Amino acid sequence: MAITSPSAPPAKKTRGTSSAASKAAVNAAPLSGKAAGYYKDLAGLGQLVSVGLIIRGQFADAGALSVHGPKVFEEVARIAALEERVGKILDYLGNVGPYAGLITAVIPLALQIMVNHKAIQVMPGTMGVVPPEQLEADVRTALARQKADAIRAQREAEAELKALLDGENAGS
Repeated sequence: MAITSPSAPPAKKTRGTSSAASKAAVNAAPLSGKAAGYYKDLAGLGQLVSVGLIIRGQFADAGALSVHGPKVFEEVARIAALEERVGKILDYLGNVGPYAGLITAVIPLALQIMVNHKAIQVMPGTMGVVPPEQLEADVRTALARQKADAIRAQREAEAELKALLDGENAGS
């Protein structure tokens, strides 16, 4: 039996079409409705698991999840849209969904701060973490650039003021 999403029309079997080909055609249909929502929730949970794997240094597992996870999430979402008991489990897990984005946004910041204070060691590039010296150099450069811009603006204003005063004095 082919698994379809609730809004997709049932797959039509034609003469000479194998059951496997029929299933592939149905499963190639884009997700919609409940299945799309389940997929989004599963993908968010997958990101959280991936972050945990990266933090633990299990890069190959994180890579495997990123390569193969989306297809697994898609198929589970299709089943959940049809099977109420699976859907209930995903609804429960989906309650984490709104917080998944926040968690995945905060984790790189937390990792960077821990690396900055030498509380943990993480490979540079992991979750956007860079060596603390690079961050320090970037901030110092930005501050020096702001200071140079302020000095330049002050000199321009003083030159403009002098020109205005010279023009006033010439006109008197």
